[in-house]
Formats: sequence, structure tokens, C-alpha cells
Amino acid sequence: MRSKLVNTTGTDQVDIVAVKAFARITDEDENALIERLIKNARMTIERLARITIVEATRVASFSMPTYRGTEVYDPDRVQRRINMPYDPINSITSIVINGPADDAVAVSSDLYKLDTVTGDIVFYDPLTPSSYKGTRLDVTYVAGYDNADANPSTNPLPVDLYEAIVTLAVYWYDERDNAMSVPDTVMSVIKRYWSSIA
Repeated sequence: MRSKLVNTTGTDQVDIVAVKAFARITDEDENALIERLIKNARMTIERLARITIVEATRVASFSMPTYRGTEVYDPDRVQRRINMPYDPINSITSIVINGPADDAVAVSSDLYKLDTVTGDIVFYDPLTPSSYKGTRLDVTYVAGYDNADANPSTNPLPVDLYEAIVTLAVYWYDERDNAMSVPDTVMSVIKRYWSSIA
């Protein structure tokens, strides 16, 4: 499985005002640096925790089991539930089965649903050898937390992630002459969200 960022549709929930207040910075001289540190802190947390903080469109590609006419059908290899990476998942845009000759077949949205609790795609009928002729399943989806100005907010950024972004940006600001590591306090937050998807 691999997941690729297509485009970011949301905005950063952590702004320069919050970071400067936390770091007690009053001048404007390094605003551009602080804004870059905020973005890099958020992107680092997203990458390490395998989550999506700023709302974005992504494409996840999954290998499909292949079958030949002489193979014995193995019911354990059917696809009924797929755990999606980089949650929280807001919606599924499309699911496409790609064949060996780059032929693509769209999977009807009537054949699956999004489990909003687990972030899994659940197929009403398993994808069996008779139901597809493909080698790769591509899922286009929207993931991430609400923008800061969302009203009403249905999926707000958790406070611990917000504070982790602020803490990491300020840490990098203070330690900018040294290597840009991630402090233990931020890593402990990241580990709470760590996805087990390989």
C-alpha cells in the first residue's frame, strides 16, 4: 500500500500568533522563518504519525491478489475491508480497479461504505476473483481535520495535536543551530496517533 498526496484543500490550524505567543516573540523580523517552521512541524507530525492534519485529497493504492484459472480460490484472500492510511477520513471520492493493461473500472459507491469510526472502507460484497479483473485498487479520498474557521466544526483538530505542532515549531526555533530532531514530548503525542498501516 502507498498513499500519495494529490493536493491540500485546507489551511493550517496553527497560526503564527499562537507560536509567537508561546515562544514570547514580539518582533516581526523572523515571521517568515516561524511560518516555515509551523508548516514543517505540521508536515513532520503528519508523516511520523501517518495522519492528515490539514484537509487534503489523497490517493491510496493497494495491491490486489491475482488469480489464474488453475489456482484454487482462497476465501482468506478476498477484500472485504480496507484500512485507509492517513486518517481521519472524511469522504471517499472514487475507487478504481486497475488491470494489468492499465484498463480501469470504477467501483460503484453502492458497493461500499466508509466506516467513519475506524476509517475503513467496507465492501458489501467481497472483491473476489469473479468480481474484478485487476491488480491494483486506487482509492481517492479526502482526509484531515476541519479548518480553523469551520463553523460549525464537525471534526476539530485535537488539542494535543495542536499543542504538538506549536511545541515542535518553537523547539526548532530555539534549537535552529542544531539538528532538527523531534523532542520526546512531541513524540509521545505522535505515538498516540501512530497508524499500524505499513
